[in-house]
Amino acid sequence: MYKKLIYPLVLLLVLFSATVVQGQTPEELIIDGGFEAGIVEEAPPNPWAVEVTDTNTVTIVGSQSPFGPSGHQQSAQIVKNVAGDAILKQLVSFDGSDYLLMSCDIMLVTGAETFSIRLGDILGETNGISLTLSTTGGLKALEGIGTERVIFAASNVTAGKWYRLQAIIPGISVGTYRVTLEEYEGARLVSDSINVTTAIPSPGSTGSATVDNVSLVTLDPTKVPVIESKTPVSDAVLTAAPTSVTVTFDEDVVAKALEGITIMDAGGNSPSGVTAGLEADNKTVKITWTGGLTDGIYTVIIPQGAFENLVGNGNAQIVWSFTVDTTAPTITSVTIEPQVVVRGKNITIKVAAQDATGVSGGSAAIFAPGGEIATATVALTLTEGLLSGVWIVPGDSGAGTWKVGSITLTDTLENSNVYTRNDTFEVVESASSAIIAQRVPVKEGDAEVYSDKISLVSETKTFHIIVDGVAGDKLNTIGGKLIFDSTKIRIDAMTSGFEGTVHEGTFFYNVDEKNPGTVIFGGGRTEKTDGITGAIITVTATALDTSSDSSNIGLEITQAIAAGAEDGIPFIFDTVKGAVIENYLLGDADHNGVVRPSDAVETLRFALGISVLGDPFDPVVADVDNNFQITTSDAMNVLRMSLGLELN
Repeated sequence: MYKKLIYPLVLLLVLFSATVVQGQTPEELIIDGGFEAGIVEEAPPNPWAVEVTDTNTVTIVGSQSPFGPSGHQQSAQIVKNVAGDAILKQLVSFDGSDYLLMSCDIMLVTGAETFSIRLGDILGETNGISLTLSTTGGLKALEGIGTERVIFAASNVTAGKWYRLQAIIPGISVGTYRVTLEEYEGARLVSDSINVTTAIPSPGSTGSATVDNVSLVTLDPTKVPVIESKTPVSDAVLTAAPTSVTVTFDEDVVAKALEGITIMDAGGNSPSGVTAGLEADNKTVKITWTGGLTDGIYTVIIPQGAFENLVGNGNAQIVWSFTVDTTAPTITSVTIEPQVVVRGKNITIKVAAQDATGVSGGSAAIFAPGGEIATATVALTLTEGLLSGVWIVPGDSGAGTWKVGSITLTDTLENSNVYTRNDTFEVVESASSAIIAQRVPVKEGDAEVYSDKISLVSETKTFHIIVDGVAGDKLNTIGGKLIFDSTKIRIDAMTSGFEGTVHEGTFFYNVDEKNPGTVIFGGGRTEKTDGITGAIITVTATALDTSSDSSNIGLEITQAIAAGAEDGIPFIFDTVKGAVIENYLLGDADHNGVVRPSDAVETLRFALGISVLGDPFDPVVADVDNNFQITTSDAMNVLRMSLGLELN
């Protein structure tokens, strides 16, 4: 700790010379004022506040240092005459705990000069600093007990150029200091630590020099380096991955501990080869790495004390983040509801996507059965985290398997990509379309209860329960259950689409807690005066074991109440149209989505016992006349269907 004392300090700018500048008259110049009131890079009110001693030549010239400050139009040329030494001297009082900044601009005129600056206590002590600048010796300092050391080599100093020389000193009695030497429009050099010298001998050299912008000011000893700018800025979003990042301090700094500087992604992983270094301006820190950055959020960390200013105070910890997003959003899932739709009705396409900066929108291209060109394009808008769009199936659309063939996604940075898809759905002529294979439900007695059996001949199967009423009737509620061996079958999902002028409705399903092999479902409208003409329920089930007959699902439709039936009058099923259907075209024996003569051949071979239709074929597809038998008559009807003829 320095004692709280006031020291008079002397700054002497000295040049020895045996040459007198011709045409200039030696004079003694005294200008009132004090250096301590000056501010570096700002013009003082009286540019030269100095005391000239001895019999020297000090000439005020009009050559302004190109460093500025603006408006300072005077500089001093110091020349030695035959009588003595040329000295500019200034006394200033300062607190022993203060840091001092000495600054002056110098131009060595001929290259033969040695320009000396001394800064020291004049109360009988010799501690201080002594610097000499020359084109032959560079910048030298006396250190310790008076040992001269080269701070910046002579290759850094050229005659006829302006240099700004600064020293940052922590008091004068003890300690270390740093100096900087900046060539105008050239490099700015920062020294390592220099020990305050205990001896200040007088150098001896020849030449002349011009000095300008001399100032001696106190600095805040608590000042720490502060970040002025960062590249990229905090929270920046980049469409191209950077290869480096930078921070710029508000003052010169020196590197102290660079090993803790890093950059990492959200998972805490850093790229390989992270290095940090100080740029030539001594203010900018550049951090680089090898390899590229993938999309994501990155955080840069510069630990506390990694850099120090010239006073010796370290930086506070620096942390900031930025995002790299160079790619389009990616698709995580696509759903189409309902999976079976009557033409003229709607489907809803929902797309879950992820992106580093967020998804802004997209579109879905819809392809007709067998089509290679998109029939329609549906805009996808972001709602509650999902992209969704609605397509109204045209009333004249062909029945069969349609698909979303491609999806285009765009993020908030306009990164975009087109993804090829094959997300299918079925279009039918009506809820009981004759083109879809059907099973006839069995009416049990007088009750409107229908039952059927669905065989899971493959691991996963999606089937549809279609319920239609007689003409003019409207369904208000529907209920039923699926019955199966829970050790052999798992129900994965059930959804429902309601058909009618007002087709919105509710649907639920749950497992009977007393019997895990029973799934109960139900749904409909809550307003009894506003019924629906039918329901399509989509079921996805998984066969856990297909080795036995237990891989069957029993269906019962146990409740169906008509709209407006206050007294609970049952909904009257059309016993032909209430059915379980699957995603296969009637007559499409080979399941390729098209009924062709070859399907008739396969059906005939099966009817004659020559071959077995392949898995996952269900004979109901070839049972064209719906009599639960496959005969040569079915084969003939399949042939007629493939040729576009009427069925027998």
